[in-house]
Amino acid sequence: GDVREQLAQALFDHIPVGVGTKGIIPVTPKELDEVLLLGVDWAMREGYAWPEDKEHCEENGRMMTADPTKVSKRAKKRGLTQLGTLGAGNHYAEVQ
Repeated sequence: GDVREQLAQALFDHIPVGVGTKGIIPVTPKELDEVLLLGVDWAMREGYAWPEDKEHCEENGRMMTADPTKVSKRAKKRGLTQLGTLGAGNHYAEVQ
């Protein structure tokens, strides 16, 4: 196939997607609270993002009014294993 097909397949092979998919970034419940609070700043600190990534994220990758205590225990439990996935639904990776 052409290079675009190869790229698409490589992305699909390396980015976990879909409901119930397990993430590739293990975190503790405390660390998840930090992720919720810091957003992309957490990802940069941990080596998962570059500073220029902030320019391509809504609100520069961090909601300044974020409050992890407002997220239910059920949602946190579900999200704990999904960090590092693209998720399901209306989420996508864009290549430019």
